[in-house]
Amino acid sequence: MNKLFTRFVKVILENRPMSIKHKIAVALLAVSVCLILGVGYVRFELSPDLEAKPVAVPVIEAAPPAFSKSSVVIKKADGKEEKFSMEIANTEEQLQYGLMFRREMANDAGMLFIFDAPQKLIMWMKNTYIPLDMLFVDSNGKIIKIIENTTPLNLAALSSDAPALGVIELIGGEAGRRGIKVGDIVAHEAFKAAAE
Repeated sequence: MNKLFTRFVKVILENRPMSIKHKIAVALLAVSVCLILGVGYVRFELSPDLEAKPVAVPVIEAAPPAFSKSSVVIKKADGKEEKFSMEIANTEEQLQYGLMFRREMANDAGMLFIFDAPQKLIMWMKNTYIPLDMLFVDSNGKIIKIIENTTPLNLAALSSDAPALGVIELIGGEAGRRGIKVGDIVAHEAFKAAAE
């Protein structure tokens, strides 16, 4: 698809006599199609005759870093426990990559982001194709904020508002389905170590 689109734009701009006005219109159309179809972005190059020629460059999905897995239990106020098998992100590369490019995730899966020290955390949905619930967790393992059903690919800042040591990402709507609320406790060694 990406190669076909790139060839289409190139053929139109190089092989058809057009005014600069029409070439600009085609370039704008190419940018719009790229954004709608998720082709990536369009880079403009200047030819020797100083005419801009768009070249479609596809988004390259980098190979994800290796994530270890761990069992995470959320202890609710009613005494019930919710169990998950989560991937752990605690290196710089893992923290940056997170759940990018995933197309699906099981209801009992997720990712636990663990940072070096409690701080105001800012997350976003860059290159993230599935809606998520984000649970911000303080150093004692207490959930201090929940943002439900985040919008895929949205670059808006999603803040913990208060210092947090970690973030749990679940498939969108799962926190509500399981009755997980602010104040519930996350049982995981990362939070035990921080509280000691």
